[in-house]
Amino acid sequence: MMGKDGVVVIMNGKISNMPTDVVLKMLEGMSATDLSKIELITTPPANFDAQGNAGYINIVTKNNPEQGWQGNTSINVGYGHGWNNLISANVQYRNDKFSTSMGANYAMDYRDQFTYVDRTYRGVDTYSGNDRKPFKDHINYRVGVNYDLSQKTSLGANFSGYLRLWDMTSNGTFRNNQNDTSSHLAIVETNDWTNQNYNINVKHSFTQNSMWSLDGDILHFSNDGFTDNNVKLRQGENVYGKSLIGTTKNTPFDIKVLKSDYVHTIGGTKYSIGAKMTQTDFINDIDVKVDGTTLSEFASAGKFKENILAFYTTADFKPTDKVDIKLGVRYEATAAEFYGKRCTHLQ
Repeated sequence: MMGKDGVVVIMNGKISNMPTDVVLKMLEGMSATDLSKIELITTPPANFDAQGNAGYINIVTKNNPEQGWQGNTSINVGYGHGWNNLISANVQYRNDKFSTSMGANYAMDYRDQFTYVDRTYRGVDTYSGNDRKPFKDHINYRVGVNYDLSQKTSLGANFSGYLRLWDMTSNGTFRNNQNDTSSHLAIVETNDWTNQNYNINVKHSFTQNSMWSLDGDILHFSNDGFTDNNVKLRQGENVYGKSLIGTTKNTPFDIKVLKSDYVHTIGGTKYSIGAKMTQTDFINDIDVKVDGTTLSEFASAGKFKENILAFYTTADFKPTDKVDIKLGVRYEATAAEFYGKRCTHLQ
């Protein structure tokens, strides 16, 4: 991908719709034996969304055909100025018509961060120090079921989500020993993400060479956080200036997706045609206060709504063993609305 922006991560051919760092945390909790392959798609086919302008990374997991119960678990423990642990577990069951799988992983990182600098420049002694205590907790979970209604038709459902909690306290000091002045900054900050994904899908094979599928997805995300900055200025032991600056943020958004595809293979060439509808609802509510008074020039609230309708068709064939040709056409129609207002909280 050559360092380009806009790379999209997909899991088993489906867009993950999760932040990249959350996807990486989820992969850290997976055993290498669970992965089949990782594909780098620099030229995505027409049935992929246009958002991946730098390409796609497709992570393909193994589908174990063995029947009965199977599972695995792993525990990693580390310590370096704080705990850094990872626990994961996966279990699956399969019989002739029914299969289910579930898994979860928990990662924590409580490692402290600190910096101390003593400096003398042209006879002036200064000191700066900072102690940060971040607390990071990540929980990912997933449950999936699939049932074969007949030899040609299957019905599936999946539920997954994550909880990412980040809390931090920080104390910083800068001191000028020549005039006995100092500044102190105490910070308390949280940044929490939650997500739930719901999917239901149907697949039907008309013949050995033709198949139709229908997928419906509902995704909910929420990002909440606040930051308090407590500033104090001192001359010796006397406090001559202080201020409390606080910000709060509430950002829920929902994505609904409905997708239908038909695939037919004729003479070694695979043709597909499909349609996809996506609806996004987004709210961003920010409040900024100084010593308890709202700053209207910084506080704001906004609503964003987007609807995308896409139609696409592709053809995939191999003229030789070493050449693979993919052709595709995609049409997208987008309607977007945005409403924003300063210092007004939207419901």
